[in-house]
Amino acid sequence: MSIAVWFIADRASFSIKDAVKKLIILNNEVVFYSITLGIISIFTGSLPLSASFFINTVFPIATGYGWWFNTSDAGLILLLPYILEGLRACSRSEHKFLSLSLSFAFGLFRYLPFVSFPAEGMLIDLIVLAIGVCYLR
Repeated sequence: MSIAVWFIADRASFSIKDAVKKLIILNNEVVFYSITLGIISIFTGSLPLSASFFINTVFPIATGYGWWFNTSDAGLILLLPYILEGLRACSRSEHKFLSLSLSFAFGLFRYLPFVSFPAEGMLIDLIVLAIGVCYLR
């Protein structure tokens, strides 16, 4: 994901239309592999055939079942046009401060004892990573 953000951040503009195109490509790839692995699972008998199995296999990004990273990746792709627009409005020093403070808050701070952080999860981590990569770019 860092490599993708690196090259997207270098573009003059990354619109929601571009994000939807990338999301469709990601979805098609994940659905192909999900259906392929689902068929293998059915033939090997490792998973029983059920309605939930069918839904999770055909809509892997929407359900997030077994494909949690791709679900978070899809969320970041949809948010990236707005994140990049906000980062372009920041000065270099503001971007650096934002990157360092978010890295501290979501990287180190949440692992301290007796600290409860309400916003945790892979999507938040990817957003923090994307902001840091954009700063380095």
